[in-house]
Parts: sequence; structure tokens; C-alpha cells
Amino acid sequence: MNPKVYYMNWYFRKQNLDSIFTGHFPAAISDSSRSILLHSYKRQLNMKRILLLNLVFIIAIFGNKAHSQIPDNAEGRLWGLCKVWGYIKYYHPKTCQVNWDSLLRENITLVSTAPSNASFNNSLNNMLNFVGQIPPQLSTVAPAADSNLNLNLDWINNSNFSTTVQNFLQTFKSRAGKNDSLACRIIFNDYTDYDYTSYLDLRYDEPNFIPDYTLEKDRLALTFYYWNTFNYFGPYRKLNDVSWDTVLKHTITDMRTATGNLDYTLAFAKMQSNIDDAHASFSSVSLSDYLGRGALGAQFRWYENKIVVYKVYPGTTGFQVGDEIVKIDGENIADIAARYRNIIAASNEATFYRNLSVFLVRRAYNSAVNFEFRNASGQLYTHLMQYNLEGATWNAWKEASDGPAWKTVCNGYGYVDMGKLTISQCAQMYEEFKTKPGIILDCRNYPKGTFPTLARYFLQQPTMSARYFNPDIKAPGLFTVHTDLNNHGTWNNPAPYSGKLYLIVNQETQSHGEYTVQYLSNAANAKVIGTQTAGADGNVNYVNLPNATQLYFTGLGWYYDDWYQCQRNGLKIDTIVSPTIQGLREGRDELLERITGCTTSMKPVASTIQLLELMPNPVHQELALSLLSSGRSTVKIVINDLSGGLRLSREEHALPGDNIWKINVESLSPGLYFLQVTAADGSRSTRKFVKQS
Repeated sequence: MNPKVYYMNWYFRKQNLDSIFTGHFPAAISDSSRSILLHSYKRQLNMKRILLLNLVFIIAIFGNKAHSQIPDNAEGRLWGLCKVWGYIKYYHPKTCQVNWDSLLRENITLVSTAPSNASFNNSLNNMLNFVGQIPPQLSTVAPAADSNLNLNLDWINNSNFSTTVQNFLQTFKSRAGKNDSLACRIIFNDYTDYDYTSYLDLRYDEPNFIPDYTLEKDRLALTFYYWNTFNYFGPYRKLNDVSWDTVLKHTITDMRTATGNLDYTLAFAKMQSNIDDAHASFSSVSLSDYLGRGALGAQFRWYENKIVVYKVYPGTTGFQVGDEIVKIDGENIADIAARYRNIIAASNEATFYRNLSVFLVRRAYNSAVNFEFRNASGQLYTHLMQYNLEGATWNAWKEASDGPAWKTVCNGYGYVDMGKLTISQCAQMYEEFKTKPGIILDCRNYPKGTFPTLARYFLQQPTMSARYFNPDIKAPGLFTVHTDLNNHGTWNNPAPYSGKLYLIVNQETQSHGEYTVQYLSNAANAKVIGTQTAGADGNVNYVNLPNATQLYFTGLGWYYDDWYQCQRNGLKIDTIVSPTIQGLREGRDELLERITGCTTSMKPVASTIQLLELMPNPVHQELALSLLSSGRSTVKIVINDLSGGLRLSREEHALPGDNIWKINVESLSPGLYFLQVTAADGSRSTRKFVKQS
């Protein structure tokens, strides 16, 4: 609630004060004493009233003057230009007829160098007159919206603006209800282009110039474009720890002092990190170069407030799973984490340290850095870590996992790896598990769109699990409320699964994974178990900027049906179970143990085949097969055609680490083939390749 409203409501409650105070006095007290005491109480109350009214007055003054505190200097005037340009661009009926990039870049230079407030306002006034006022006959009424999340126009009263500029903006505001013309710039994505997955199709609104990052006007123009995009279409803007207006002020300063592409990139990353959204990643060539393209032979994770070794790449030695990272290159982990807060956007601490653990793996390719570890005995030791893996190789290894999509585990429970289960496998899985006493859906991953199919087995009929805010693309800043009741078809299952349903979650459970759990947790006897999830749900918008730069943010405001806020908080969890470092060292799955009541045994033996890659693909003559092996093994390599016919078979001897063999496929006819590698322990991996003529 607005604090002004809260205090006024508290103050103006209608009460019979005499009867309230009289009721507190002992019956034996005299009337004269009661009168004196009552007078004293009323004097105290009047003093409180005066203090309270002063407080209300102060709140009102400072609440209304927030935008008047923008300094009347170059940064403050650029702040005003950004706000004016974005609002006019989105709401002007001539939005398709104006070159907004050119207009902005020209005025950035004029405003940045304006010698006075009058000169600044003259530039603004010229820009507004160039675009033109909305004619009275084109006035529109704002569409009925369930929530005005982002359309706050109090900044129009900024004292840096002249009366002429303010009057123009006030008239514009009175006539700008909705803008049908904006469809030339922003529409909902129809997903006919499978490579473009942004919820809002922003491609026709994106900057269309080649920037020179040594020029202030170009750095600021890109900043102003993205700032306004998130300002109007980011449904969780008000959840930021730092207000988006304040972020703009700081970013203007950073961009003005930047001297080139790297400074610009780091300033942009800092702005993006202030979105406080685990969806808000920032991808650019410059940032990748800065962070490094090499990777360590290890994976780290956040356990018990420590970053520890979670997984070791085959053939890598010198440290153990569960060892704590104390320092990197002489710098404490806490100090490193503080630096990365200006790069990593995260909804909560769980996702910050999840992402930090990945960033610590990166550095310049083939570089080496000393790590200080603490082992299971509490002893400190130093090990020189080599960044000798390609990023793509490391990521493929990180995502690879052993085991089937589903299996029976201890006490007859059915276990499902939701990161592997496909829609086509759901029926078979359920047929095998429908009589089990319990089914465990492990959602510590990214599911493959299976929950609408699974819901038909676990729920009698569709349910409303979510309410969500959808942006109004004709009135940026306004959102409408919808529910998911009719989003997944209809069914009637008179006998849904009657056993216990467990959904396991952690910081890896994000977005579609969170919605999967949110929906299926409505099943009878369903329980969610684990630790805080990513807190980033709702379709993702992304913006393309020049030089292969992409920025992302959540596009829908997503809530439970009772309006519980998933964003930043994460999912509702019935039973919180946090894994321990000791459990990690022992190879135990403590969340699974909590459900089944059984120990998940000691460390499993890793399968021989860790990763299989083919290159080039398509191939003309010679195919290179790259196999990552966890140990020594004889492996069998076979190539089959589409009909299953055997076209090639041979054996090789794999050593721990990377193995590369070359296969001559020149004799194969053009077409699609399958190459399968099988190790002595039964582990196998299959890849497709295309033979070209």
C-alpha cells in the first residue's frame, strides 16, 4: 500500500475516544480524576496527530518531488531526454514515420553539450515540434487494463523541463490513450520463425544503425533504447532492488565516461544486472572476450554457503569433489562475488551463486591460475588450474547426464528425470508407474514441455494454477490479467493417479521448469521438496543490439492462482531439504533419500562414454570422431543407414580423456547415417551425420 494512504487510513479511523479511554480506567477512580487523566490522554493524542500529519506532509512533499531531484546538469538533462523520447516514440500516432534513431542521436549531442537549462529545453522543444503534437481528432482513450504496472508519467513534472515542454507533454498525455500505429514496431511473436523466440517481436523496433562505441551519442542511444524497452514492457520492473529511474542515472554516467567497446559493454552489463531477473542474461562478443573463452575441467556449485567442486572432468586431477574454493589467483571468493554482481543478473541469491559458479570456470583459453582449496580434512592447498577446454566442450559435458529418462528406485518408487523425458515417452512411463506407491518427478533441470501431457494422468481435469500479466502492445506500460485455466486443452480423468507425487526442485529449476512444478503440484497428494528455485517465470523477451549483442528479460508477470509471487521468491516448497557438502562427497542424493527413506549409496561409477562429437557434419570424405572417456575401454563403433543396415563396424581402444579417431566415409552414398559408440561397460552414445556427395 502507498505509505501516504496507509498513514491517512490509520489517522482517520472513526472511534469514540471518550468511551475507549473511559473503559480503561478502574471503576473506583473519581470523576474529577478521570476527567484530568482523560484530558492528559487527549493532549498526548493531539500531539501524536500533529506529528503524524507532519509525517504525512513530508511523505507527500518528497513523494511528489522525487523527479525534481534530478540534477540540472548534463546527466540530468540526458535522463529527461531518454524519458521524453521513449514515451513519444511509443505513443505517437506517427511512430512509423519518424527515424527515431537519428532523432535521438542528434539530440543526445545537443543536450549533452547544452550550456544552459534554456538551451536544453530549446532542443527538447524543437524535437517535440518536429514530431508534432497529437491532433485533437486523433485523441484516444486508454484501454481498460487490469493493472498499470509501468506507465508512471510523474516525470513530466520534472523541474528541469520548461513550462513549454511540460505543457506539450501534458497535452500529449491527455490525448495518448492507445496507439494502434505501434503495430509497425511491436507485435506478439507468431513463432513462424523458429529461430526467433522472443515473446514480443521487437525486431522492427530495434536500433538500425552501425554504432561507433567511441562516440557518446551512440553508446547512449543504445542505452536509451533498451532502457525504455524494459521500462514499458518489463512486468517486474518494480521488483528491482534499485529503481529503474536510478539505474538510468547511473548508467548515463557510466556511458559518458566509457572510452570504447569494452567500457560500453561492462556498463551495459551493470545496467542489465540491476534488473534482478534470472532471465536477464546479456550476451555479446565483447563480454565473451572479457570473461574468456577457455574453461576448467571442473564444475562448481553453491553448497552450505560455499562454492565447492561439484564435478570433475575426466582426466583432470589435483582436486576432489566437495573441495571448497577459498581463493582464485589470490583473491577471496567473497571479493570475487562482489565484483561479479555488476555482471550477473539474478532473481535471488540462489541463482546469483548458481551463475557465479559457472562464471568462475571461464578465463582466457589455455591460461592457468592458482586456486586455493580446502579439502575434506580442512586442510588448505593450492593447485594450478588449466583453462584448456573449449567453452562448447565444457558446456556439453556439463549438460550430459547418465541414466534413463525413468526408472524404479528404492521402495518401489518411480523416478522420472524431467530433463530427459519427452512427450512421446509420457504414456509408456505412466503405464509402467501407474501402480507405484509414489512417482518422483525430478525437476532440477529444464523439462521438455511434458507437463500438459502428464497433467492428464495426475489431475482429474484442467485447473487454474496461475494468474499472469500480459503486456498491452497498444498501450505500453499497461498489462491485462489472464489465467491459465484454458491454456492446456480439456480432459476428464475420473481416476487420476492416486499415489504420492513428489516434485524435486532447486536453483536449476527455472522458467518452464517452475511452471511445470506449479501446475502439477495441484495434483492430489503432490508435494514439492527441495530448495529455493530460480524465481524467473513467464515467457522471455529479448532484444538484439548491433554486434551480435542480445539482452533478455522476463516478458509475462507470473503468479500463483492466489497471487503468490514466484518472481524472485521462487516456487512454494512444502518441504525444504538442502543438500550437504558431505552428501556430495559421498555421492548421495539427499533429496531423493528424504522421499524414499533409503540411502542412495556411495558414488556411482561413471560410465565410460562421457561425450561424443562428430566433425565435420555434413561430411564429404573423412569424419573425425571425438570421444571423451572416463577410463580405459575397448569401444565398438558402428555406422547404420536409415533402414538399420550395417555400413561400417570397427573397434578402438579408448584412454581416459579425449580420444580422436578418423573414419573414411567416402564410399558411403549421400544421405543420413547413425554412428553409435558402445563401451565395455555397456554405456553408449549415438550421433547423426549427413554424408554429402
